[in-house]
Amino acid sequence: MKLAVNSIIEDVATRKRFRVLQISKNVIDVIAMGTPYKLPESVQTEEVEGYLLTDVYKICEEEDPGHYLGGLTEKQKENIDSIWEIIEKFVLDPETCFDAEKRNIFIKETVQRTGYSRSTVQRWLHRYWAGGSTKMALVPRFTERGGVGAERNEKKKAGHPQTYNTGIQGLRIGEKQKKQVRHIIKTLYNKNDKTSMKYAYEAFLNAYYFDDQAKKLSEAYPTLRQFRYHANKYLNMRTRIGEKKFDRNCRAITGNSATEAEGPGEKYQIDATVADVYLVSRTDRNLIVGRPVLYFVTDVFSRMITGFYVSLEGPSWVDAMMALYYTNMDKVELCKQFDIDIEEDEWPCCGLPQQLLTDNGELVSKASNQLVSELGIHMQNTSAWRPDMKAIVEQSFHLHNSKTRMMLPGSIQPDFGERGAPDYKLDATLNLREFTRMVLRYILKYNRHTLTREPQKAEDVQMDHVRAIPLELWNWGITHRSGCLTKKTSQEVAYALLPRSMARVTERGIKYKSLYYRYRRWKVRKRLCWTSAVEL
Repeated sequence: MKLAVNSIIEDVATRKRFRVLQISKNVIDVIAMGTPYKLPESVQTEEVEGYLLTDVYKICEEEDPGHYLGGLTEKQKENIDSIWEIIEKFVLDPETCFDAEKRNIFIKETVQRTGYSRSTVQRWLHRYWAGGSTKMALVPRFTERGGVGAERNEKKKAGHPQTYNTGIQGLRIGEKQKKQVRHIIKTLYNKNDKTSMKYAYEAFLNAYYFDDQAKKLSEAYPTLRQFRYHANKYLNMRTRIGEKKFDRNCRAITGNSATEAEGPGEKYQIDATVADVYLVSRTDRNLIVGRPVLYFVTDVFSRMITGFYVSLEGPSWVDAMMALYYTNMDKVELCKQFDIDIEEDEWPCCGLPQQLLTDNGELVSKASNQLVSELGIHMQNTSAWRPDMKAIVEQSFHLHNSKTRMMLPGSIQPDFGERGAPDYKLDATLNLREFTRMVLRYILKYNRHTLTREPQKAEDVQMDHVRAIPLELWNWGITHRSGCLTKKTSQEVAYALLPRSMARVTERGIKYKSLYYRYRRWKVRKRLCWTSAVEL
């Protein structure tokens, strides 16, 4: 076979291959194949021809060029076109591209102009020349690349060799070892979140590689690094930590609450928490009465706090009922009850929402049926142990706690559980009414405060340049979006929220919860009233 340009020469002894790039009278330019950064070099023509005659070299045919465009994506084609645009003028000029000095100058200029590294430019040139000096040669051999998640079939132990001589030979992982690892992970690791990977590895060795007669491990067994690599393929965090905990802490977040409401009053969130402050009695300030329960009702669209309630009882339907009652109440009258004077436009939230999102707490009861039947509120309940589903009201508690904890006497500080920490309840000086006034002042300040994140990114909100302030978002939404608030009188809301039960009318009076109530005329006050009789 006659030597020609693009011929492939193979060294019979070393199996190394070279491609002929250019042939002249005295010199042949060749490039080594299989080395991604090797550049062309010149050899004597007589030397190459002599080696071919003595069968030291032989001319081979190219088995599989590997150049194709049919399986490429548009992005890969654009990448190849951009490379070709950089090197086209240079490689098409044989007088320049095969000169070592001029080639070095081109590489330096290309690195400075494009920002690519020198090794990257050299790899492009090598791929072009070693692949046959065509643009198609720039197409990588994608068929020789491993797929994502594809299993390896190695004939020897894979992985980096041991840096230190630990005495563990390791073992090539086959199908048998993979089944063993999968069994240990599924039966031991995935079913108990207290189990560590090291403990699962020890159980793996004891189950499959421990010799009971010799009382020792076999000579060859998988290392901990091998076990971790294959164990990660069979991990199931949903099974390991539980459905609720996984959905709360580990699930992918694909949306936010901004899409749940189109305007103010369409959806409220309600929740309760125990405030991090101790209170004292109004009659005796030396008597500590405990920590109050704080209720917040928050609008989803504007993040505005529309209602609240503070009490010393635990979270219950009565407290939630009062929070909803305050939500519908005129806020000017509400603030007057606590000696705070405001204007109507400072807190214009007066009315009931279309939807109310709660947890599986006090509102999941028969007493809340009137919210649907009489007030027309659509109730929504989150799953158990899922506070992230009503994160807006949960974050309201966090913001209130972070803003007021350092100022209020008797507040619980982060070091309350450490050794030597003071007893913060001994510093308590506020009573229930004073703390309620503090909460009211915080709400009024919060509703006028700029939020750290933009709650609404809708186009019309951005075009009107509405700032991320709850009060401004509320006023803008009432005007431009929807009037979803339901107007009810305080008496109608009170009648709908009060608990209801059955009683019997007997000859001894009205019997209700083991007590008799009878009609009696008082002579002194000259009016009619109901009084309870003897308890049964």
